[in-house]
Amino acid sequence: MRSRHELAEGLLPKVLASNAQLDSLPLGGPHRVQTVNLHHLALAERSDDFWSAMLSADYVTADGWPVVQLFRSRGLDLERVTGSEWLSRAVGSNALAGHRVGLLGGSHDVGARFKRILGESLVFREHGNRDEWSATQIAEDATRMDVDVLLVAVTPPYGDLIAMKLVDAGYVGTVMSVGGGVDMLVGAQRAAPEWLKRFGLEWFARLSANPRRLWRRYFVECMPTFVRVIVPALVVRTPSAPASSYEGVR
Repeated sequence: MRSRHELAEGLLPKVLASNAQLDSLPLGGPHRVQTVNLHHLALAERSDDFWSAMLSADYVTADGWPVVQLFRSRGLDLERVTGSEWLSRAVGSNALAGHRVGLLGGSHDVGARFKRILGESLVFREHGNRDEWSATQIAEDATRMDVDVLLVAVTPPYGDLIAMKLVDAGYVGTVMSVGGGVDMLVGAQRAAPEWLKRFGLEWFARLSANPRRLWRRYFVECMPTFVRVIVPALVVRTPSAPASSYEGVR
């Protein structure tokens, strides 16, 4: 069982502490960005393979207030940075225009709706059964299609593990974890109201929308990690350092 100190110190050098830092990351470059929420920490506590996948990412972001609090307890002044909000900004600002984008995960319907938004920029899609995926084959297909930005819309632990394996298999490009961002962008999944986000209750909106799938994740898998890792972080904090004092985008 990994301690909160090991979790925090292992990830801290990789943190993109603001939306501005994430937005400034050169798209198409050979780097992998991993968003981190409480579920990721719960998996990383117990699984060596999953922890290796997180450590292999070039950058991580705090996607959720518990992870924000964990990093703040180690002295980093940061904001919540989510893959879904990055995707919304990237599409709205045409940041993906001129890139060859791939989508890994999501349903065929969501992929088709996303294609209508991105148009010719979306050149590669894989929506098959994730248990049958071959990282080597996907890496080869994405490379053959000249994909330079690959969006991974797959829940943990599968999305994080396949993202690591894609890089290990030789894919060279930007690998960006976006979670349910594509579903929200096309309207297949509703984002939490802003007032819930402000109070750190976005999880409650997700649980209310899908209780059968999420109750075990939140209350059986994640609650012990919240107690062991996050609660101490709420009461033990080192002096804050501004985000600019960390290396950030390299």
